[in-house]
Amino acid sequence: MTLAYLDTSALAKLYVDEPGQARVLELIGKAGKVVSSVIAYPEARAVFARRRSSGEISDAQHNQIVADFDQDWREVNEVDVTPAVYRRAGTLVVAHPRLRAMDALHLASALEARAHDDIRFLTFDTDLAAVASALLSKQEMA
Repeated sequence: MTLAYLDTSALAKLYVDEPGQARVLELIGKAGKVVSSVIAYPEARAVFARRRSSGEISDAQHNQIVADFDQDWREVNEVDVTPAVYRRAGTLVVAHPRLRAMDALHLASALEARAHDDIRFLTFDTDLAAVASALLSKQEMA
């Protein structure tokens, strides 16, 4: 089975109107199942909260987005941040200094998921995409 690994930049596009949303939906349609690190949950909630705080979305829109996200999250195949994952992320940030810590956790999670299933990795972060292209096969990048 092929899984669509979505980092937070990709996952959030399912709930907020941003360029790239069609690409995320297309990848999910092809893969059928979504996988992501557990860190994507609080990261996405932070995206939604920032949108509400900035006035880009109303309180009612925020509440609906969160309700939809919580419902959909039940179907996400979660990758836990285990010692193996966070240690691999630590190695990744040393080897790739432009990689931020949370992005390294996403990439380490994707590598963990790839050990069990075929994955397609989608990110809209250029630094993460560059490192992922070197480490993962069948990646999708914006």
